[in-house]
Amino acid sequence: MFHYFKTLRVATRIWILVGLLFLAQIGSGAYQLYDRKAELLYEKELKTRHLVATAFALLNHYHGLEQAGRLTGEDARAQAMAAMKALRYEDKEYFWINDLARPIPRMVMHPMVPALDGQVLGDPKFDRATREQDGTDGKAVPVTSKNLFIAFNDVVERAGHGYVTYDWPKPKAGGGVTSELYPKLSYVKKFAPWGWVVGSGIYVDDVDANFASQAQSQVIVAAVLLALLGCLSALMVRSIVVAIERTADAMLDIAAGEGDLSRRLVPEAKGSLTCLAEGFNAFAGKIEQTIGQVHQCSTELAASASKLSDVAHHTTDGVRCQEDAGRAVQAAVTQMAVQVQAVAESAGAAASARLADREAQGGKAVVDDTVTAIMALAEDVQQADQVIAEPRRESGDIGGILGVIREIADQTNLLALDAAIEAARAGEQGRGFAVVADEVRKLAQRTQLATLQIHGKIGILQHGAESASAAMKTSRERAGLSVAQAGAAGASLERITRAVKEITERNAQIAVAAEDQSHMAGHITTSLAGISEVAQETALDARHTQAATGEQAALVARLQALVGQFGLGQHNRDFDFDAAISGHLAWKARLRSFLDGQTTLTREQAVSHQHCVLSKWYYAEGLANYGAMRSMRDIEAPHQELHATSARIVEAKQSGREAEAEGLYTAIEPLSKRIVGLLQDTRRQLMA
Repeated sequence: MFHYFKTLRVATRIWILVGLLFLAQIGSGAYQLYDRKAELLYEKELKTRHLVATAFALLNHYHGLEQAGRLTGEDARAQAMAAMKALRYEDKEYFWINDLARPIPRMVMHPMVPALDGQVLGDPKFDRATREQDGTDGKAVPVTSKNLFIAFNDVVERAGHGYVTYDWPKPKAGGGVTSELYPKLSYVKKFAPWGWVVGSGIYVDDVDANFASQAQSQVIVAAVLLALLGCLSALMVRSIVVAIERTADAMLDIAAGEGDLSRRLVPEAKGSLTCLAEGFNAFAGKIEQTIGQVHQCSTELAASASKLSDVAHHTTDGVRCQEDAGRAVQAAVTQMAVQVQAVAESAGAAASARLADREAQGGKAVVDDTVTAIMALAEDVQQADQVIAEPRRESGDIGGILGVIREIADQTNLLALDAAIEAARAGEQGRGFAVVADEVRKLAQRTQLATLQIHGKIGILQHGAESASAAMKTSRERAGLSVAQAGAAGASLERITRAVKEITERNAQIAVAAEDQSHMAGHITTSLAGISEVAQETALDARHTQAATGEQAALVARLQALVGQFGLGQHNRDFDFDAAISGHLAWKARLRSFLDGQTTLTREQAVSHQHCVLSKWYYAEGLANYGAMRSMRDIEAPHQELHATSARIVEAKQSGREAEAEGLYTAIEPLSKRIVGLLQDTRRQLMA
């Protein structure tokens, strides 16, 4: 039952309370009325019993005289009847005596109708008994059209005394009786020594009249109170329900609707409910501002992730070129070592000296190219490190903003607690308000939980960014080492060149110089092996960077999905376009990560609108709100081509045709720039 009442609306609860109060008042009044009626009837019964007890004492007196021999039995009966006939109370009420004859008793003495004395009481006019009660505590039993004197005898035969109710006309003041019948209560008692039944009755219609009069008064008072209570309750219900429903509607719109954080409540008066509206407005305003800042940071983070993905890809290509160049240099040095050995074996051959000179010049050129490639790689690594540092700083800013959200959620929780205390003070009328305050507290707790989730995701982003930064730093250091080793190789080749020239000039010492060159070639081979190892490590770090970039793009997409659940009022337009652009860039970064083997992507995901933030926004709010603009409509063609190309890339990658997939990816960049440019053009036109 309690759970059922919790499901009712506040207005219904208040009206149920009002109805219960009214029913309680009606029930209390009815109980008092019937209790008063029972009390009056009991007073009538008690009065009649006491009067009959007085008459019964009179009969005992005369029976005592008979027993004492002072009167004969006949005289005692005659004097007792005479005394009873003269007894009156309330000027008109009397006592009668009938015998115990069966089946129908006889009237012994009736003071008002002497003609009945000695008569058998079988006239149908006496068939008016309606209720019998044995004794004073017996159960009242209804009867229908029973001879009242037979009822008298039945009661006294069973219990010795009791009550009989019947309908009887009233005597008129000028003589005679009324034609209308009235309820009359009689008490009868058996006088066993003489075989008599003595009794008396009083009319009880005044009890019903009193009951009807009081009932009418109660109904009038209840009607007036009900009208006043209804009016006051209607005003109270409206004042409470309207404020609560507005607050609840605003909360539901944020929690389950479009998440419009720009919605505000208008306080109508001062009071607890107004404090709730003001607190909600302050909370919604702060959340709107914070969500806007989080969205702006996530948009910048998405752009940085896309840029970082491109830089990581270029770094991978550069490292691959470096590995190829290193292998070429190593092959050249190996060939040079063979040539030096040949020179040592034939020291007198000048042609061999000139060939060695040419080979040395070629080796020096290769080393110079290697140094140039390594320097370019170092610059790329430096740029990648700077790009990675930017998301790390942005993530830190988002962490600060989330701290503000947690503080706001804590304040909202305190506000909800204060509201619940106010509701408790209000009693039953504040119960509905307590439920709303509890809903506000739950919303604040949900905000805290969402903040913790976002904070966890940002922690993962920061960890990925720091890992990528460390990898770039290592790559930069190793690139510097490669430059140094390449410089050493260049210096060695320079010495080889001078040695070859000296061989040409001093052919006599060519054998010794050739031996020196052979040793130097060994050193060069070792240095080139180190360069190759550093290049392989750099390639591995670049792949790790690409993996971190893919994870970062996925986390950014999830963060944008969470933030995108809220509307930001007048800032919502910028929010829409920023979310669409950043979502598209995050999607492109995910596709790049898929090509690099760091994430998974199916053909259905590549073409499905359920897995693309831009698609979901464009075909819903985008075209609905801005479809009248040509630049907005022009997005559809390159967007469809982008998804079609993405599907072919996924198919080629999964089929093992990686070169074809890379070739198709080159078409993604211009399509992406076209889409982003059209989105920015549309936003500029709207702002103009």
